[in-house]
Formats: sequence, structure tokens, C-alpha cells
Amino acid sequence: FGPRKNRNYSKRINKKMKQLATKMALSQKAKAEKLFVVEGIKEVAKTKDMSALVSALPTEGKTTLILTGEQDKLGLVVRNIPKVNMQRAIDVNVVDLMHHQNIVATKAAVETLESRFA
Repeated sequence: FGPRKNRNYSKRINKKMKQLATKMALSQKAKAEKLFVVEGIKEVAKTKDMSALVSALPTEGKTTLILTGEQDKLGLVVRNIPKVNMQRAIDVNVVDLMHHQNIVATKAAVETLESRFA
């Protein structure tokens, strides 16, 4: 008897609402010119080269790099750069998009996002 400390305060959101929120966050970043699409990122094999690529972009603050699934080796290159995180295109969510000020995506990742939210 008495009060129990096992109350769950979490809230659930519908799938369609999550997708809509992610779409809105992506479009907001695109309107604010904080979304960059790059090509030829597969050739980057060293952290120094990736750091130069990210610093060449007009970004300030935290940056997330959105890649497709077959580019997992780039995770090793990106993980040692401060304020830069990597995500797969199928795992992108609204919290990570709003947490990072800039988004850098490959063309293949943009196509994956388009097919995911179409």
C-alpha cells in the first residue's frame, strides 16, 4: 500500500507525426541554408582530410554528417573531429537535427531521405 515510485512520465508520438517533424526540421535547415549536400566524400580516408572538408564549409557550431549505410568506414574518420557527428540516413531523427546547427549530407543520403519521407 502507499505511493510507489514507478510512474512512467514518457510520452509517445505517432509515426506520422515523427516523420512530419523530421521533414519540417530538414526543410527549416534548408531554408536557413544550414543544409549542405556534398559529393565525392567516399575518397576521404583520413581525419585530416575530413577536417579540412568540414572547415571549408561555411559552418559554425555543431555539425552532423548524414551518410548512407555503406559508408560506415567514414565513422572512424569523423569520430575524432570535435563538434562533428555522423549518422546514417535511415537513423535521422528530429532531436539530432535540431541539436546540430549544420547538416552535411551526401547525394545518396539525400536520396535515401527522400525515399524514406515520400
